[in-house]
Amino acid sequence: MNLTGGTRVVAEIINHLAERGHQMSVVTFGSPKDLRWIDLKAKVYYANRSLTQKIFGYLYRQAFGFQPWPEEETRQLIEFMPDCDINVATISYSGYAVNRSGKGVPFHYNMHYEPLVREEGYKKKIIEESYFLPTKKIVNSSWLAKQIKERVGRDVTGLVFPAIDHGIFYPRKEKPSTRRGRKIRIVSLAKYKWWKGLPDALKAIQIVRDRGYDIDFQTFGRIFDRNALPEEVRDIEFTFVGSRVNEQLAEFYSEADMLISASYFESFPLPPLEAMACGTPVVTTVYGTEDYAFDRKNALVVEPQKPEQMAEAIIELIGSESLYNQLREEGIKTAKSFTWEKAADRMEEIFKKAIEKNA
Repeated sequence: MNLTGGTRVVAEIINHLAERGHQMSVVTFGSPKDLRWIDLKAKVYYANRSLTQKIFGYLYRQAFGFQPWPEEETRQLIEFMPDCDINVATISYSGYAVNRSGKGVPFHYNMHYEPLVREEGYKKKIIEESYFLPTKKIVNSSWLAKQIKERVGRDVTGLVFPAIDHGIFYPRKEKPSTRRGRKIRIVSLAKYKWWKGLPDALKAIQIVRDRGYDIDFQTFGRIFDRNALPEEVRDIEFTFVGSRVNEQLAEFYSEADMLISASYFESFPLPPLEAMACGTPVVTTVYGTEDYAFDRKNALVVEPQKPEQMAEAIIELIGSESLYNQLREEGIKTAKSFTWEKAADRMEEIFKKAIEKNA
C-alpha cells in the first residue's frame, strides 16, 4: 500500500465506500508505515510471513532453485482474508487468492494489462493466466477494456474511472500571458519502468532546446537514478525534484508551463489529469488516455516512441497563446468531471447488482 497511482485509486474508493456505511477490509503485504500517506477507513490485515515461513521459503529456494510464486502469496492472502460479500483483487497474483478463497463474489479491479509491462518468463505466464480466471473484471479505462476483449476474449463487467481530489488539485495561480522569449518549465513523472518513456521525453526536450528554446525540465517521483537511463540520453539536462504528494504536487503542477507524458501505453494515468485540474496544459501519448485527453481540444496527443512529434507539439504550445489558453480552460473543465463520488457510485452499483444476482 505504498503510494502509487494504483494504490491511491484503491484507497480513495475504499474511503468513499466506507463513508456510505459499507464495512471495508484490506488484506495486504507490508506494514502500517506504508499507509502514512492516507487515513484509510478500513480494517487492515497484514498478511506477512512469519520468521519460520521466511526460513522455510529460503531453504526451499536453495533446494529447488525457485520460489513457489504465487502459491506462497496466494495461501497467505487467503489465510488472512475475512468473510465478505464482495472480494476484489487489485493486482494479478491476488486474483488467484480471491478466486480460490470461496469468500464473497470474486472481482478483479484491473488497472493495467500487466503482461504488456513484464519481461518474458515464468512470472509473465502466471500474470497472463490470471486474466482468464472466472473473476468479474472491472477496468479503469476504455483502452484496458479493449485489451482484455482482444487478448482474453472476455467482456468486462464494468468500467470505473479513477478520479482526483478537487480540494487539492485546482488552479493555484494565473499563467503568464506569454511564453515566448523566456525560460519554459516543463515537468514529467520519472520512473524506471521502460514503458514510461522517459528517454523519449528527454529526446523531445533536447530537440526543443536545439530549436533555440530555453527549457527547464523537471521530473518528479519516489526514487530515480540518472545512471539507470540509456547512455544516449544520460547527459541531457534535467532536474529530479523527488517525491511530491498532494499539496506539494499540486503546487508543482501549478508552477509549470506544461506537463508531458511519453509513455508507450498507460491505463488512465493520473498525472496528466491532475495537471489539467491545476490549469497546466498537457502533451501526452495516446494509449490509455483516451477517456480524458482529446487532441487539440483539451490536450495535445501524440504517438508514443516519436520524440520528434512530441517536440513539435511542445513548440506549437509555446508559440500559440490561443491554443495554450484553450487547453488550459478545457483541461480544467474535463478534470472537474472526474470525482471520487462518481467512481464510488459506479463501483457500488456494480457490487449491488452482483449481490442481487447471487442472492
